[in-house]
Amino acid sequence: MLTEKQTNKALDLRRDAWLEIDLDAVRHNLNLVKSWTKSPIMGVVKGDGYGHGANEIAQLLLSQDINWLGVASAAEALDLRKNFAKARILILSPAPQSSVGELIEQDIDLTVTSFEQIDLIDSISTAKILSRKARIHLKMDSGMHRLGAPLKDLSRLLDSINAKNLELISIYSHLAKSGDLACTKFQHENFVSALNHAKDKINKDVITHLANSEAARKFQFAHLDMIRVGLYLYGLEARELSTDLKPAMALKARITHLTEIKAMEGAGYDWTFVAPKDGLLASIPVGYADGVPRRLSNQMVGMLDGKLIKQAGRISMDQMLFDITDMPSVKTGDIITLLDASVPELTLSHWAQLDDTITYELACALALRLPRVYK
Repeated sequence: MLTEKQTNKALDLRRDAWLEIDLDAVRHNLNLVKSWTKSPIMGVVKGDGYGHGANEIAQLLLSQDINWLGVASAAEALDLRKNFAKARILILSPAPQSSVGELIEQDIDLTVTSFEQIDLIDSISTAKILSRKARIHLKMDSGMHRLGAPLKDLSRLLDSINAKNLELISIYSHLAKSGDLACTKFQHENFVSALNHAKDKINKDVITHLANSEAARKFQFAHLDMIRVGLYLYGLEARELSTDLKPAMALKARITHLTEIKAMEGAGYDWTFVAPKDGLLASIPVGYADGVPRRLSNQMVGMLDGKLIKQAGRISMDQMLFDITDMPSVKTGDIITLLDASVPELTLSHWAQLDDTITYELACALALRLPRVYK
């Protein structure tokens, strides 16, 4: 964690715009999730920890006895392995053939969804002549129809795995509508039924998992041997503002320029903002290249000196404007807050509703260029 001195130095050297990540909020969210279940938890840190920083979040999770980390790609897995030699890291989708050998050598757990992938990993693993078996996780399609082997093939897939030099660690699936009881029951029953039909071929140490964050909160029956928690770790619901989770991300920027504007003059691209009276505009170095949706132009607000202020004009690639006409004492270097968990209008949930999207997308996009500071 950065000290205050290190934080100021990092900001001075990088940009006048930054994300602040509250690790205490992540701890709060993790403890809340723990209160819902007796099952082990996999912390999902894909998408660079949903924009919060995968390595920093992983370090926190491991310190809190969360031993499993979930990622989406070989690159994400290998980056984590550089810093966490003993963590159990699972890639939650099939890895490209070109990276399988390195992933096996780096002790990364691999997802398989077909006979071809099983054969490939076995052949590469055998060629490596390692002192241990390659670890695989069998992903089944219980009804989402995105990734996963058909449930009807489970028995034959297990035969294939058991005949090879592979260690099956888990069998899992993914929910399409995790907040819906009927849909979750449907997929759960499909999955468990297939497991029961093939139970004679499943080693007792093989774990099963199905539930994500929302299902972990709502449906105890879906917990099985492990739950996978991503979005809730970061204090976010898909669209609504949570009543008990704490959003961990804040976005702030310093004013870099002040512009006087006359009544009826336009500002920004296409002059979509027209000043209703003589006024003052503040510019900050944040734009859509930083992940702030252009569609929030003239809709979003910020906070300056404890007062909400309106964003003015088109959000451009690297800049945006705020109308500070009623705050004439403001000066360059003052901080405008764009995201703050304590103010409903300054949350990713509010942005998601304005932009007709989900907080997942927004949080991940914000990490593109903005430096992160941890507190």
